[in-house]
Amino acid sequence: MGFRRYGRGLRFGVTQVLALVGVAGGLFLHGGCGRDEPPAAPPGSPSNPNQKGLKGFDAGTQDAGAGEADAGHTIRTGDQVLCSYQDADLFAFAGGAEGGGLAVAADGRGFAMVFEGGAGEFFARAVPLSGTADEAVRIAGPDVHIAEPLLAVAGGDFLLAFRDREDDRLFVRSLVSGDASPQLRSDQVATDDHGGVLVALAARGAGFLLAFVDGEGVLQLRQLDAAGGIDRAESHEDMFERAPRDLHLGFFEDGHALVSWSAEDAEGVPVLMGRMLDPELVFRGAAFPLSSIEPDGSRFGFAVHGQSAGVIYGAVEGGVRDAIKFQRAERDGTTSGPLLNIVNGPRRSRDGAIASFGQGYVVSHRVLTSRGEAQERIEVAFVNQFGSIVYRGTVGDTSERGGPTVVAATQDGHVLTAWSTVARDGTATTHAAKLYCPGALILCGGTL
Repeated sequence: MGFRRYGRGLRFGVTQVLALVGVAGGLFLHGGCGRDEPPAAPPGSPSNPNQKGLKGFDAGTQDAGAGEADAGHTIRTGDQVLCSYQDADLFAFAGGAEGGGLAVAADGRGFAMVFEGGAGEFFARAVPLSGTADEAVRIAGPDVHIAEPLLAVAGGDFLLAFRDREDDRLFVRSLVSGDASPQLRSDQVATDDHGGVLVALAARGAGFLLAFVDGEGVLQLRQLDAAGGIDRAESHEDMFERAPRDLHLGFFEDGHALVSWSAEDAEGVPVLMGRMLDPELVFRGAAFPLSSIEPDGSRFGFAVHGQSAGVIYGAVEGGVRDAIKFQRAERDGTTSGPLLNIVNGPRRSRDGAIASFGQGYVVSHRVLTSRGEAQERIEVAFVNQFGSIVYRGTVGDTSERGGPTVVAATQDGHVLTAWSTVARDGTATTHAAKLYCPGALILCGGTL
């Protein structure tokens, strides 16, 4: 199983922008098949110039590489393409939900995306590295009760893990694809009869490791095969001194893993913690702090590359400014490098997500209105291996509400980010943007 192999196209490729728009009812595709009448022009298209669509990239002003945008949504420094996309292909779909219902993952051949389409329905979409993305496919109705989906890929196999919002049971289902969008296998594997309130998923070898906190506050580990079957189960009753609020998991290249979570310390102050897990699924050493200032209690982001990990979390500076902090964590259980602001004051930002990119990371996030910022926007920032932002760009307009963004990246510079926008009437729209960033990859220590 797995994605078919897609052609690379031009050296610097083309980048397309997808907009997945929710309206409860059925599934339709702007500009696609299955409609008798011509579809309305999507926002930002040439035939609908008065609506705001996706913006061109802007060279950042803080530790960012200089660049100049051309009409094709491309930033260049000399002959080097830093990042580019095309907005010729915009899609609209039925449904939409505010935050918590998005998941993306990448391998060397393309991306998989799962998103909520409203009324409790979920859809999956295959996004190739070049060319047109496949049509979204309905993978689950409201009877499945999917909440907080997670995607991971190992050896070309994409695995979806989710919590049942009705009874907190956990399920994993394999995504398959061929010449169509990803679809769930017919079999559904329950990980346990227990409730799962926090869940993390990561690739491990040819399979996966699922971590979750059950209804008794016990950390459960499940080693899964490529199809989601349980090969091994472990319980760790003494993992948490206080109830965690969020959970993440990532593997270093030597097979060790870092389990991270958010909780409150003895004084009731929010803190991010981490603990090392060896290849035999045995915890080594004591838990150590990953945050150096007080987090705001929202969901944090976590990604592993080589022998280090990147952690992002929200904080409120001076009690008024929403900020996203970046901190690097090392394989030896320490933090290193400077504590980095993804955006500097007076700008405000939240709802961040992080993925490995080159030898550094790419961070997607929501920029809020502030002095000099009249419109909420989605941006991506590229952090190199030394903890500096080398480039940032604006992807599109959004709203203050919408929940966490998500992001995934390939080793050769392709990025997929997705987010939700909520209109004043409460209607949610889910967007996705596929970018190709070869210059940013080189600035982050990667190679083409």
